[in-house]
Amino acid sequence: MSLFKGKKPKQSQIGKAVILLKTVREGILAEKAIKKKGYNVRKVAPPVEYRKGCEIAVEIDLDEKEEIEEILKEYGVESQGIVPL
Repeated sequence: MSLFKGKKPKQSQIGKAVILLKTVREGILAEKAIKKKGYNVRKVAPPVEYRKGCEIAVEIDLDEKEEIEEILKEYGVESQGIVPL
């Protein structure tokens, strides 16, 4: 018998981070650039306490942060920071 009564438990966010971006355009560009380099990413809403610019953030694996920062530089995407979840 499940204790969640039809509700799925939330997936763990351990090891995840979000890239905070200024505009929706930069969010889309960041996602495309990172995927093009073979990394798994997805667009998400940034946590409320970190909303600085637009309402789109890109979720990444935290252990890939340094490589992804280089990709953002290569594509000219300026983030407002990368914060762990």
